[in-house]
Amino acid sequence: MATMLRFFTSGTKKAFAKYPMLSNSLTYCGLYAAAEVTQQLILKEQPQHTKNSTSMMEGRIDWRKVGHVALIGLVFNGPVGYTWYRLLDKWLPGTARRTIIKKMIIDQLCACPPFICAFYVGISILERKKDIYASLKEKFIPSYLVGFAFWPPAQAVNFIFIPSHLRIVYVASAGFVWANVLCFINKRVSR
Repeated sequence: MATMLRFFTSGTKKAFAKYPMLSNSLTYCGLYAAAEVTQQLILKEQPQHTKNSTSMMEGRIDWRKVGHVALIGLVFNGPVGYTWYRLLDKWLPGTARRTIIKKMIIDQLCACPPFICAFYVGISILERKKDIYASLKEKFIPSYLVGFAFWPPAQAVNFIFIPSHLRIVYVASAGFVWANVLCFINKRVSR
């Protein structure tokens, strides 16, 4: 068992070193999919019986919705997040208190809105809604306000303790929690 764990850890480190954007994108994809599954299980949604749904843990999982959220993580959050944090570290290197505060403010003001927009508009496009901006208009403010409570402390930990090459993995892990929040808001605000 220990040998398998060392092999997995070694392989993961090599993958992140050799293919950082792809590795980060796949991490986001998996964590966002897990967040949607978590929300469906917690909220015990009952999707219409389709070939995209299956019985699981006394609930139903709408795999189409899971795929939509995963795709947003794969094609937007992973590559854009990876690029964003590399640029932010290049523009503001170091972990001095003043630098951390600048990074947190810039991240909240410049990165949070596009990520929220990508989530709601992306989901609307994938769900083939007529007005792809309706969900964003309705849910942006609640999401952004919750983001103000969630992301600054999470990013303080990120910028102080997490090495640069692991930042997006940490952010993706925090993003699992955040994706749960977005999935919850996505399901509950409009009801």
